[in-house]
Amino acid sequence: MNRRGILELPMQYIIGAIVAGISIFLISMAAYNFWKENEINKVMKEVKKLVNEAELMYLTGEKETNITIEINLPSSIKKIVFGSNDERMSNHYYILMDWGTNKSFFAKNAKFKGKNGNVAILYEGRQRVVLEIIENGDKYVRVYKA
Repeated sequence: MNRRGILELPMQYIIGAIVAGISIFLISMAAYNFWKENEINKVMKEVKKLVNEAELMYLTGEKETNITIEINLPSSIKKIVFGSNDERMSNHYYILMDWGTNKSFFAKNAKFKGKNGNVAILYEGRQRVVLEIIENGDKYVRVYKA
């Protein structure tokens, strides 16, 4: 009787199942990471529209100049924050995703404020955002939902 043949076939099936499981896991992780990068790129594209317009307004606009921009932020973001409570960092803006990724940036030619304070916060969804030049000793771009 050949005992080696009796044990060899089940072991091959077990090894094949393990290899297939690892392959499926790696493919699903790659797909998930690709999806996350795609979501970040969507958000950055929408935020870049706002920042580019804010910088243009800051450089060329006069007091009380305003513009409304339509943006569509995916549901995968937690929030986008423009401005800071520290006046030296009023050109700061960052994107916080649901899974914890935080992308932080500084505008070269604009300082931001919110409608009722030093920071403006935007959340997910399709929305109209108003950018408005304000001057009170210094020049800022006020960011708020219409």
